[in-house]
Amino acid sequence: MTCLARELRTTPDLDGMKESLKKNFEDFFGITLKPGGLTEAEKEMLLERIGYFGSEDWINKVKHPKHEKAAVHSVHRASGGTIRVAMAIDAGQGRIQSALITGDFFSFPQRAVLDLEARLKGAIADIPTIRKAIDEFFAEGLPQVPGVQSSDFETAIRKCLDKVDMSKAGMPLGLADRINTVNGNFTDILRNKPRHLLLPYCAKSPECGWRYKTGCIECGECTVGEAYGLARKNGMEAVTIQSFEHLMETLETLRQEQATSYIGCCCEAFYAKHLEDFERSGLPGILLDIDSETCYDLGKESGAYQGKFENLTGVNLDLLKEVLDVKL
Repeated sequence: MTCLARELRTTPDLDGMKESLKKNFEDFFGITLKPGGLTEAEKEMLLERIGYFGSEDWINKVKHPKHEKAAVHSVHRASGGTIRVAMAIDAGQGRIQSALITGDFFSFPQRAVLDLEARLKGAIADIPTIRKAIDEFFAEGLPQVPGVQSSDFETAIRKCLDKVDMSKAGMPLGLADRINTVNGNFTDILRNKPRHLLLPYCAKSPECGWRYKTGCIECGECTVGEAYGLARKNGMEAVTIQSFEHLMETLETLRQEQATSYIGCCCEAFYAKHLEDFERSGLPGILLDIDSETCYDLGKESGAYQGKFENLTGVNLDLLKEVLDVKL
């Protein structure tokens, strides 16, 4: 799923979109479209169904029960598309309550993904069980998912289970769900003792003279200053990332310096879009979601990519503190 503003780098005019759709339908089907209201048959259908579509049964149809609210999410890139998993797990029984698998991949038959979700429901939440269930599903049903292997679904689900493991270490599940990892799992990366904290320039105040510099004077005007203090307290070096290119250069420098791992801060949308870039760096990393509206929320990711995002975001300090305080 995407939106026009993200793909076009601007929000299109509504009337212009309507005219474009009208013209292309006319050209393709060889017809002429004329403005008009509902037909009498459509009005009768509306009167018949408006009660249902205004009812609680319809409005709350996709809401989950309270015991399923604490779900975990993951993103995995396969060659055939992106897989997203939302999963609710009964921690007491160690079983999957529900799984929702979405993405931009294709599958045949159409209900293949729904059948896989049903196969996972109630399964024991551990990797051997999940692997067996997925392998059996692909062997029995022979679904066609171009560019996506059974191991890709396993990886996406493993990322969800990793977040559950974080909560077992004492971290609230709601915070654990805002953590993504690359080139390793959370526990192993922390055991490697990350010595670098990468922070986004957009979390510095737009009026700050250090916004477009890699350092920070810790003036207390934004969340970055406190993050620098936390890094220093934990024997880490903090670096303000200025652009996507600067991020890639920094990761390459850390790799050449034989750094074991790092902790970074970025929004989930940036992580999903650049997951392959993070993975290609070869460095294990823990990526923490940031607070407030991001360039993706505002349709300004093109400028942010170049280091020209003018709004203020924020480092999730509670999440950062939780990660730095984890005792293994």
